Formats: sequence, C-alpha cells, structure tokens
Amino acid sequence: MNKKGFFVKFILFFVIFLITIIGVLIFYSAKTVIGFTEYSVDYSIGDYIGFNLDSDGIHFGTVTTDFSEKRSLVISTDRDANVRIYVYDLEGVTVDENKFFLGQGEEKTVNLLLNVPLNAEMGTYAGKIMVIYRKP
Repeated sequence: MNKKGFFVKFILFFVIFLITIIGVLIFYSAKTVIGFTEYSVDYSIGDYIGFNLDSDGIHFGTVTTDFSEKRSLVISTDRDANVRIYVYDLEGVTVDENKFFLGQGEEKTVNLLLNVPLNAEMGTYAGKIMVIYRKP
C-alpha cells in the first residue's frame, strides 16, 4: 500500500472515530440532563453604591472597589436530581455550593457571592449562571 492510500484510510478512520465519540457523548448527555435554568447576572463598579431592583435577572447593582455583596438563589425541582451550578463570563462572582442533590419537591437556597478587588476597573460586568439538573 502506498503512503497516500494509507494516509487517506487513516484520516477516514479518524473522522469516523470522532463522529462516533461525539454521537455517544450527545446521546449520553441527552439521556442524563433533565433540565436547566439560565440566569443573567450583572453588576457595575463605580464611585457610589446603587441598587437595581429589576426582576429580569440577578443584579448586584452598582458597587465600589474592595466591596463584597451576596444574593440568594432558591433552587427547586419536581423530581430527584443532581444539581450543578456554573458561572460563565463573570469575574468576581462565585457560588457557595455548586454541586448537590435535591429530592423531588425539595428546594435549596444557594448564595451568590460578589467580591470586587481594590484594583478592579470601573465598568459594567455581565455574565450567566447556569443551573443544570441531571438524573441521579
């Protein structure tokens, strides 16, 4: 077999292998994820403290540097679920507990913590929090 024929067969095998692995992962993910909720989260850093009472997301308002703030989020489910919480594209925001089990009808309050360092730049910061529910 010449080198070109071997290379073509190798590439074909590799592509089929990748498609198979991706297909298995998509199938497995679809079978285990039973739901998700996405929240928009934002805050601004300024030289004053301000409130944002809008109900369209989780807002920390306007804060100053070297500042900490907390917001609570109630997580609930209508069936048994392993819950995982992810923070995307939002520096300074963490979740006090991001992985836990909830039984059917249970709810849990988690805290979202904002820690703004002293050297933070003024501006508006926005990201997402994703709560994913998986079969136990």
